[in-house]
Amino acid sequence: MYEGIIDQRQMEPNAKRAYNILSHQRSRCSNKSNKSYAYYGQKGIRVSYETREFIGWYLDNLKYWKGTGLPDVGRIDHNKNYSFDNIEFQTRSENTIDRNNRYGNPSVKAGKRVRIISHSGLIIDAANEHDAERFLSLGHGHVRWLIKTGKIKKGYRFQHIEQGVLS
Repeated sequence: MYEGIIDQRQMEPNAKRAYNILSHQRSRCSNKSNKSYAYYGQKGIRVSYETREFIGWYLDNLKYWKGTGLPDVGRIDHNKNYSFDNIEFQTRSENTIDRNNRYGNPSVKAGKRVRIISHSGLIIDAANEHDAERFLSLGHGHVRWLIKTGKIKKGYRFQHIEQGVLS
């Protein structure tokens, strides 16, 4: 049980991290306006521990953490609530990979289809701007900028495709 102050301005960094992790868990499970509510609260997932209990658990287990960086907390069985017998420390990448395997990658939106036209006339259709960027090893947001400005990159032109018609 954590005996310290529950005021983020006065908490030591690891206790503050635990508090923030718990806040995010509660928000996903109870705040209908949270973008992840459909995957947690709407499915009946709840948080089964109190603030001081969780911070104490986090700080106690942190002593034995052998991973790199500070750990995230993930559920072991994703059909069950957040409870001490169903949570574990994970690296941030393990937690992200686990979530993406269950729900897909939320950072990749469907977006508009993109047509890539090479200088030799080869036409490639990509599902979205992100896929076009990956195909040509371009940075995030590059394709959108290239379409907007009409510039050519690596010998390719880009156009959005709206329902099969070039825009």
